[in-house]
Amino acid sequence: MTAARTLAVAALAGALAGCTVGPDYVRPTPEIPAQWSTALPVADAASPADLTQWWRQLDDPVLTALVERALAANRDVREAIARIKEARALQTVVDARARPQLGISGSVARDRLSENGRIPLQFIENPATIYQAGFDASWELDAFGGIRRSREAAAAEVERVELDREAVAVSVSAEVAVAYLRLRGAQAQLAALDRQIAVARETIAIVSARVKAGLVSELDLLRAREILAILEARRPVLDAAAGVEMRRLGVLVGGQADSLLAELARERPLPGAVPQLPPTVPAALLARRADLRAIERALAAENARIGVEEANKYPQLSLGLTLGLLSLATGNFATAASAVWNTAAGFSAPIYRGGALDARVAAAQARYEQAAIRYENAAARAVEEVESAALRYRSARERRAQLVTALTADEDVLRLAVVRYDGGLTDFLTVLDAQRQLFTVQDEEIAAREQALAQLVALYKALGGGWDPARAELTSR
Repeated sequence: MTAARTLAVAALAGALAGCTVGPDYVRPTPEIPAQWSTALPVADAASPADLTQWWRQLDDPVLTALVERALAANRDVREAIARIKEARALQTVVDARARPQLGISGSVARDRLSENGRIPLQFIENPATIYQAGFDASWELDAFGGIRRSREAAAAEVERVELDREAVAVSVSAEVAVAYLRLRGAQAQLAALDRQIAVARETIAIVSARVKAGLVSELDLLRAREILAILEARRPVLDAAAGVEMRRLGVLVGGQADSLLAELARERPLPGAVPQLPPTVPAALLARRADLRAIERALAAENARIGVEEANKYPQLSLGLTLGLLSLATGNFATAASAVWNTAAGFSAPIYRGGALDARVAAAQARYEQAAIRYENAAARAVEEVESAALRYRSARERRAQLVTALTADEDVLRLAVVRYDGGLTDFLTVLDAQRQLFTVQDEEIAAREQALAQLVALYKALGGGWDPARAELTSR
């Protein structure tokens, strides 16, 4: 083929390059409700509401420091960053297919031909040394857009793993907060247990005095000591619960299990947070939640892969150029007489593959349908997560308010029961019942406070809190 014909083939390929097979991507809009079916605890217009660092609204500097340490050093976050590096490297590999491929080669060979062969050797040096050097160039022409679709898929994959990293960060920040709340809840239970034990010991002192005076039987004293033993039996359980959460936090911030024991051993109260949520609607979750955006990017990648499989059904065109030097001696190796060259244009096209090519397209289309369903399902579940967290948060808040009222009444009941018992106006069972009721309500009130805060964290997470969507610079739309 002459150089002119090669250029003609290249021009034809360039004209075909505008043809890209496969469907162009259109971002779907899942069917989700226009409004929440349950009211969210939304801040008033005068209060700033920022979800990007929601943990600061809990107003606990220890928690804030732990979350920031986890976002910088958590192993899951670091692994997600490594996956981003991998995806970007693979994107470079795919992008390279659209560019000419260049290479050089060289060799020195020593060989001998048979003197009894069919080639006469009278005027040929035998054996001979052959010196060769060359420059190779090739270019796969993207006549039907297969490479272009591959690049689209690779770009969407990079965006997906970048968003996956953000989704991991959202989960890690919520995990740190929940573990921290459990720790402070266990410590609050321990503090309440100490107060309960003190009350139980005071009761034993009162009963002992009455036993010595002969006013009551030893049975009352045994019952009082039973209550004390039951309370003290709870301490190992609460100590273990606090120890577990401290070790969990040590791992979450990227350290070892025992790395935060000294730092977190000192008791701190549960945060007294008031939610500051921005006004929002369900549709905002599609842009607000990193995990949903990651699923949508996976859908875009699957759409591009349909075009890749479609392009495999059409001819593939390529251009090649080889320039080199070939000589039997080093003295004239670099002269024009040693020059060799070759230009080529080629194509390959499938004729019959037993239906495999159409089947591969159909499989790619099925994968796209699966990804579309996953996106739709994830959007529906995201709405469910927000509304469920809001319902649980409101329920826990209401329950805690009722328990606070009951706690005040139970404290008065116990105080009155002790006075009446000390005055001989009631039996000890009344005091025991009042104690048990008060201690139970105290424990439930702390648990309700912790649960309300945990559901608030779940609500922040469900709304996509913990990252800034403005940081995501998606190039494919």
